[in-house]
Amino acid sequence: MSSLYMSCVVNHFITTPITAYALYPVVHYFGTPLATAPLEPLATQALLFAGAHLVNDVGFYWTHRLLHSKALYKRFHKKHHTFRGSVGAAAEYAHPVEVILSNQIPTIG
Repeated sequence: MSSLYMSCVVNHFITTPITAYALYPVVHYFGTPLATAPLEPLATQALLFAGAHLVNDVGFYWTHRLLHSKALYKRFHKKHHTFRGSVGAAAEYAHPVEVILSNQIPTIG
C-alpha cells in the first residue's frame, strides 16, 4: 500500500474517531443539539453556518501557520509539502498530529 493511501487510512479511520470521542464532552458542554432535534429557523441556521465557517477557517489558518514554525515544520508539516503545487491529495497526505490540529479540531469547533 502506498504511503499516501496508508496516511489516509490512518488519518480517517484512527485519528478521526479518537478525536471525535475525545472532544465529545466539549461539544456536549456547549449544547450541540441532537441530530433528531427540530431545525432552527432559516435565518438562525444561516447565522450558525456563517459562524461555524468562520471558526473553521480561522482555526485552520492559524494552526497551519503554526505548523510552518521552525519547531514544528520538520517534525509534523513537511510531509504535507512533499507534493509540488496545489493538488487535492496533498490535503490528505499529512502527519496525524497535523490532521488533528489543523483539520479535525477547527472542523469540530
